[in-house]
Amino acid sequence: MGSAAPKYDPNFTQHVIDATGPKANPRVKEVLSSLIRHLHDWAREVDLTADEWMEGVNMINWSGQMSDEKRNEGQLMCDVLGIESLVDEITYKKAAEAADVATASAILGPFFRHDHPTLPKGANISHDTPADAEPVYMHGKVMCAKTKKPLKGATIDVWECSTNGYYEQQDPNQKDLNLRGKFETDENGEYAYYAIRPTPYPIPYDGPAGKLLQLLDRHPYRPAHIHLIVLVEGYKPITTQIFDKDSPYLDDDSVFAVKDSLVVDFVPLEGDKTAKKQLKYDIMMAPLDSKSEDDGQQFQQNSYGEVNDAGMPGDTDPSRRLTLDNALAVDLARDTTTKDAEIAIESLLELSGGRSAARTPTLEAIPDMMFNPHPITHADPGSGVDVQDPASRAPVPKLARLLKDGHGKFIFVGDSSNLAFVQNIRRLVKAEIGESGLTRDPLRHAMVEVNASIPLPKGRKVKRPSASEARNLVRHYLLASSGFIDLFEQGEILESVSRWAALPEKEEDGIEASIYYLVLAIGTQVKLGSEGREVNEQGVSPGVDGAPSVAEVYLQRGRELVAASFMDDPSVMTIQSYALITFFMLTACRRNGAFMLLGIAVRAAYALGLHRGDISRLFEQKERETRERVWKSLRMLDLYMSASLGRPPATSEVDGGSVSWDAKSRDYETIQMAGLNSSAMLRICFIFERIMNEVYCRREVSVQLVESISRQYRDWTLQLPAGLHQDGLDQTPGSGSPTLQQTIGVAHLKSAYYWSIILLTRPFLIFKVSGKLKRRRKQQQLHSNQQQSMTGGGEEEEEDKAGPAVASGSSSEVTSTLSEACIDAALRSVEIASDLVHTPGVPKRLFVVTNSSFVSAMVIGFSIFGDFDRNFPLLSSLDQAISVLSVMARDDPSARRYEQITGHLRDAAMEHIRRREQRELHRRRKDIHNIFGDPIKETPELPKLADQNQNQNQNQMQQQQPMNDMMTQGFDTGFGIFNDAIQQQEPWSINFDMPAEGRGPVLTTSGNLADEAEAQQQFAFPTYGFDQLAGLNEVSPAGSGIPSLPSYAEEFPLFSLMTDYDQLQDPYQMGVT
Repeated sequence: MGSAAPKYDPNFTQHVIDATGPKANPRVKEVLSSLIRHLHDWAREVDLTADEWMEGVNMINWSGQMSDEKRNEGQLMCDVLGIESLVDEITYKKAAEAADVATASAILGPFFRHDHPTLPKGANISHDTPADAEPVYMHGKVMCAKTKKPLKGATIDVWECSTNGYYEQQDPNQKDLNLRGKFETDENGEYAYYAIRPTPYPIPYDGPAGKLLQLLDRHPYRPAHIHLIVLVEGYKPITTQIFDKDSPYLDDDSVFAVKDSLVVDFVPLEGDKTAKKQLKYDIMMAPLDSKSEDDGQQFQQNSYGEVNDAGMPGDTDPSRRLTLDNALAVDLARDTTTKDAEIAIESLLELSGGRSAARTPTLEAIPDMMFNPHPITHADPGSGVDVQDPASRAPVPKLARLLKDGHGKFIFVGDSSNLAFVQNIRRLVKAEIGESGLTRDPLRHAMVEVNASIPLPKGRKVKRPSASEARNLVRHYLLASSGFIDLFEQGEILESVSRWAALPEKEEDGIEASIYYLVLAIGTQVKLGSEGREVNEQGVSPGVDGAPSVAEVYLQRGRELVAASFMDDPSVMTIQSYALITFFMLTACRRNGAFMLLGIAVRAAYALGLHRGDISRLFEQKERETRERVWKSLRMLDLYMSASLGRPPATSEVDGGSVSWDAKSRDYETIQMAGLNSSAMLRICFIFERIMNEVYCRREVSVQLVESISRQYRDWTLQLPAGLHQDGLDQTPGSGSPTLQQTIGVAHLKSAYYWSIILLTRPFLIFKVSGKLKRRRKQQQLHSNQQQSMTGGGEEEEEDKAGPAVASGSSSEVTSTLSEACIDAALRSVEIASDLVHTPGVPKRLFVVTNSSFVSAMVIGFSIFGDFDRNFPLLSSLDQAISVLSVMARDDPSARRYEQITGHLRDAAMEHIRRREQRELHRRRKDIHNIFGDPIKETPELPKLADQNQNQNQNQMQQQQPMNDMMTQGFDTGFGIFNDAIQQQEPWSINFDMPAEGRGPVLTTSGNLADEAEAQQQFAFPTYGFDQLAGLNEVSPAGSGIPSLPSYAEEFPLFSLMTDYDQLQDPYQMGVT
């Protein structure tokens, strides 16, 4: 029997190493050859399988997807595996062997930021000190390790996490750059600042680093520490951490970074009003001429450039001052072209299948790709090929995408979802003004949700509230659910819960108790909000992170009873229980869990035939009404989540006995609604169903479809009084004013009504705004190439080709009308929300109001980029929406996140307005200067002063955002100084057609014609005469958007009254019938 073949090719690894080219850097070759050899040996040693290898590749990919400019997940993975600490130990060992007595180094960590603010000595880096924080005074000297002399001008970067264990970029509730600062030592080498005593915390568990810890069965905690980076010219930079000696985990750091010399003791501080503890910590710096040289310095001609003695890339001059950015460049440099890559996979899915998208297109290509997914085809009349008419439909933007949830899993959100719309806004905002807080949001690729609390032990007895407290909580449940879910008759649920709460404690809970616990959970959640942990009757420990609140205790007990009694038994009580759990989870900002649990309720409803009105009519009246209430509630929950998450509805009225198809055409044109369908809640659900199925599933909206659905809107409003009566939301005859429950219910219904209008018309608004932004970029490109005449004729030609104007006010332009309908719905929705949240007694959590306010705010802010703020009070309404979200954010985590996004959008909108005003000022001045000349340009002394003043102004206005597109237009934006790239043309003259002997029009100093005879003379400008201005009274000069006075035609125009967009043809004009 022959010898067996070797299991592995013994020469394979060497073949891979030998493939290295002859021009490779020696250090690169040494490092990577060793890495390849060890990786291959490791794979052979453990018999690595293909599945295991792919799992590792996926974790590496996941690490890249989680990383951005504020978080380095790859570095965190290296920390968990001890690699960074090992490299630091190697470096520190060499320094010790060279007799350096410099302060020991430690790992950098994944949450460093380059943009720490420079603060004065003694400043406080805690912008909003938590109540449980202990302020401390940090001070000391930076000294030379050899001479012990103080070092003036040393830069110290410091950062730490807050008491909740989060760094500011992880926590939307912390202010930007909280607990971060940069300080310089004075002439005595001293530094000082106030901070908070550091807190132990778990490293982020939502990424691959957390996954590694789970796989290795390790805890994630780090001991309390403060990060430091110290730089001074002529000395080796220090990256380190200092650890509180009283902290746990010093001997069990999850990233192995603790060194004995870095453990410090905070001692009492007397006579200081801010802090009771202090730390005096001197930092010793080793000069660059010290004997310890990092062997990594041989890694010189790498991809980042040549490395100097200090380990800096690119600059070999040791006399220049070191900065933090270049000191860390070798370790932190990343490909800037990928830092904005979509972490979530863009899913431009066609309706028929799963074709994945390519990379995000270039900025110029965004509107074309986004709004023309189905190319317009043209064919000869006899070819038999249909011609797609652009005037008949508007494509829905392809916004479906995958986001990361709190556990790192990909979660789908569709075209109609709020988050997909926000992402579309980010793209267009970035194309218009560049990077901003909105586009740099570190959570932009995540679906922020609240994690579930620690579960209680099964079978644990939960103390019932008193009868009076139970009735109070039920009333709060009824308030929060009014107009949204209607599962019970009000008097009956109040009486039932009160009787149950009055039972003796020893009485065991029956199967109906699951309903009661869940109702109490919702009532507690909306009544107490963030104060839920203060009520401690159930033995809840408020100080334990993750401990359940009182509302969570009730929820967990209710779910336990549901699982024990109803898991395999479809019944009306089963459906009610899961509907209540769904409502609670929406209130608690756990939307994905709510979405899944609602599916159980819907399938149980189908099993019982609740979707069929003819089936329900077979039961006696009370049972029939209960079934109809439950089905109506499921419809509201289902369509709300379907629209907000962009996922297909699970329920439908079609063929269900309430809404009938036309027998022949099977379309919605001849729908019939009967019975309880006079309910305003059910009717608005059917409108939502049509929008989701006919617009967002088909991914286009036609004018004919809008007209069809608009008839249902008109019918809904006409039937609203009867609908409110059917839903129990109308006022009792003779009552002075509606009850709070009625007010909330009507607000919920109206919010849903306006939200549905927004969803239906939003594609038209996006088309308008994106089209205008695209045309503006084309104009700027033409300006920069000096291809346009001073009169702007070329621009009008380009506009004519580009598409419709946003500013057109003609009622025949259906796209403008529908765009304005979207904006108007948003404005009205914000007004409703604002009135409601300032009403006394309103529950602290109303997710419907929060959602409608956020959706409306996004529409309003987005519309500003289409210059709709010229005709609508968008800025004031946007501020009103932020105010509403601010009120709700006190107790609602989703509102806090929405408020943050809306604030970023408002800042971006203000930047757009500022740039727009500067463009218009430049355009007007250019016309005026061409008539009267520009003395500033012709005076050599003035531009210098102007430039100096303008530079100061721009430095103040643009600390966060460079004005890139302004510079491409080639002018100084503040003082009217033209760049050399734009040459001033010869002044054009005003010519009049008049008799040779005439003087032309003569005006008095008051602006009137001098005599009647000359007033009758007809004279013409090169483009427009006064006889042409009669119909243009409402058109603003130079496209300013400011309505002109009625007498404007009698004034003397210096420039054209026609805007760039007035003569453009709209592709969606509504035909005259």
